[in-house]
Amino acid sequence: MQRLVFNNLALAATVIGIVATTSCKKASGEDDRTFTVTFNSKGGGEVATQTVKIGDRATEPEPAPALAGYILEGWYTDDFTLKNRWNFAANTIITNITLYAKWELSQLLHETISYTRQGTSVIYNCFSLTITKDEQFTINWGDGSDIQTITGPGDGWYSHFYDDRNISHNVIISGGTADCSFTYFNCVDLDSFGTDWQMMHLDLMGCKSLQNLICYGNWLKNLDLSECTALTTLDCEWNQLTTIDLSSNNALSYINCNNNRFLLSELYNISKKISNPNNKVLGTQRLEKREIAIGDIIDYSAQNEFDGIATVFIVYKDDSPALSNDYTINNGIMTFSNTGNYTITMSNAAILSHSFYPAEVIVNIRVN
Repeated sequence: MQRLVFNNLALAATVIGIVATTSCKKASGEDDRTFTVTFNSKGGGEVATQTVKIGDRATEPEPAPALAGYILEGWYTDDFTLKNRWNFAANTIITNITLYAKWELSQLLHETISYTRQGTSVIYNCFSLTITKDEQFTINWGDGSDIQTITGPGDGWYSHFYDDRNISHNVIISGGTADCSFTYFNCVDLDSFGTDWQMMHLDLMGCKSLQNLICYGNWLKNLDLSECTALTTLDCEWNQLTTIDLSSNNALSYINCNNNRFLLSELYNISKKISNPNNKVLGTQRLEKREIAIGDIIDYSAQNEFDGIATVFIVYKDDSPALSNDYTINNGIMTFSNTGNYTITMSNAAILSHSFYPAEVIVNIRVN
């Protein structure tokens, strides 16, 4: 009987001890549970998982994953909408969680304008930059002068005088990830514009942020703007342009290409880029003078019709309307029967232009 009482007392003591120990742990408020934080970079580099104690904060991955052509905007708890951004400084872990990367298309600006000129005058370059975020950009004027630093956001004019007499320069505008656009005006001859120097070549390949280009009064023969997808305004009047590539540009809203050397077919393609006729100054195009012999064929068949509308050919000889026996024309193919100086003017009603500057092509021909 005494042994049974003793055993019961011992059992009771053990139970009390267990309860006391458990109560002490609960009273202390400690919780040793841990959870897993998984990072889904959604195509970027691999990010290691983290094991985080309940109530603690996860650590923002460093270095951040990389994805070519994009910048990491942040980490989000929702996969598809990407609306709930995770705040590593405030949010705590209470369960297993997956964080999803949100990527934005990189707007890294690194654009080069290259040109070649002839002439000896001091020249002047002028850019207008618009920066939408608080980031830093630089302009390297390409002549060994100090690199110019610009800090956004804001709009500003940035100009530079060249007096090194070099014929070629590379102007490099570069900076961070902000949207940055600039206007490039043609170099200006400070001594005598249009007579002492002109640009012979202008390379804007890769200038995706360029919105406005003014390069009138030069000797440019072709202009490739296929990568200038943001271009809205183009003034290339008074050059010697025969081709211009706007194939990838859908933003163009104004163009002045008066007094170049475009054929009607090129003017037709340019005209289709802009719907409002008042915003396209196509004007008069003067082709290089040609010298041929009687009976030689001049083929303008590709200029003969646009949108079902026939091209009008007007022929003058020595400043007077040519006679019917001076030439023949059939579907744009011409031959001449008599010697003399001829002027051919071509126009087509399908090629709309500003009413003050109707589209026409003029070519002077000497028939021997």
